[in-house]
Amino acid sequence: MIKIWMVLLGILASSLTHDRLSLALLLVLALTLALAWKARPFSLLSRLGPPILLFGMILPLPAIFIPTGPQEPMRVWIVPVYATGISSATTLFLRTSAAICWAGAGFLTEEPHALLSVLPLPSVLIEIILGAHRYISLLAREAWKMFLGRLARSPKEDLRSGVSFLGSRAGLLFVRSAETGEKVYLAMLARGYTGRPRRTAARRPSLSDAAWIAGFVVALWVIIWGV
Repeated sequence: MIKIWMVLLGILASSLTHDRLSLALLLVLALTLALAWKARPFSLLSRLGPPILLFGMILPLPAIFIPTGPQEPMRVWIVPVYATGISSATTLFLRTSAAICWAGAGFLTEEPHALLSVLPLPSVLIEIILGAHRYISLLAREAWKMFLGRLARSPKEDLRSGVSFLGSRAGLLFVRSAETGEKVYLAMLARGYTGRPRRTAARRPSLSDAAWIAGFVVALWVIIWGV
């Protein structure tokens, strides 16, 4: 419970803060907490790197070419860029990266159901979210297996032909993922699954949890209003 509220406060602070130094400190704080919560550095890089690259670097990139007022552009080779655009893109990068790292710090170090069950959400919605998360992971794993098989049979083909192969095999991908999902579901039924996840023990908040949340609130206060 303490962790989910820390994550939500971190995402909220990253969304509302405009100062770039504060955003950078929030990003560092998120990564520090993720490592303190025993997240593996390789897992952080592989899971958080692609969304940061897409939403934090590629999508804000056009902002550097758009002026927000009368100003002279700077030339990077033959491409005109604007100082205000660079400032806006940097702010978007820091804000997006910080929010993604806060979310990753929670979901990569804690059971997803334990995090979502703290929120005031219907149990059916939680099961749908968790099922969609597992199904997307299953699709990605099956697509990766098919792609590796294609490369093993035709190692000299380029990436474009490999992507075209995956596009032509989209139907087979869904069939294989559905078959795997059916096998997993039958195995879960054989082990007594009733449709609701069960936890072996419920942990109650302790004094150390209160100390964690108090220190975290103080850190946020210093970062946002003290910098």
